[in-house]
Amino acid sequence: MESSGATPRGAIDCSDLSEVFARPGPVLTLYLETAPGANAAQLSQQKWQAIRRDLEETGATPEALDAVEALVPDAHTQGQCLSVVVAADGRVLHHGNHPDPPQRDLGRWAELPSLLPVLEWRQNRPPHIVVLTDRTGADIFVFEALGGRDFQIEVEGSDDVIRKVAPGGWSQ
Repeated sequence: MESSGATPRGAIDCSDLSEVFARPGPVLTLYLETAPGANAAQLSQQKWQAIRRDLEETGATPEALDAVEALVPDAHTQGQCLSVVVAADGRVLHHGNHPDPPQRDLGRWAELPSLLPVLEWRQNRPPHIVVLTDRTGADIFVFEALGGRDFQIEVEGSDDVIRKVAPGGWSQ
C-alpha cells in the first residue's frame, strides 16, 4: 500500500484541551493503567487508592480527588489507560480512555497539567482514510482519532461489462 507522504508531526487537533490551560492551577493529572481482565475494577481501585494517598500528601483537594474516584471503577471497560485532568474545585477538565497502557501510573498535583502522554497518543494515531479501489468499486476505511468511531464504506461501480483488452504488439 502506498501513501501520499509522511504525516507531519503535530498535525493533530487539540482544541478540546484549551480549557485545561485556560483555568488557573493547581490541577490534578492522573494516568492509570486499567487493563481489562478478572477483578479489573478492584485492581484499578487499589492502584488508585495508593496514588490518592500520595496526592493527599502533596496537597490535592478532596473535591479533585473525589471527581477522579467516580471515574475509576468502570475505566477498564473503555481502554487500558484512564487519563484525567481535574481542577482544584473538582471539575473534570479532560477525561479520556486510551488503548495503550501508560509507561507508568502517574498522579500529579501541580500548577500545570501533564498532557504529554495525551499528545503522544494523538500523534501516533492521527485520523486517516484508506481507500482500496479497483474497476468495480472501492472499499473506504475511515479511522477517526482516539475515542472516535472507525467505520467502513463499500462503493459499488456501474454494472457495465468489464472486459480485458487484448494487449500486445508494438503499438502498446
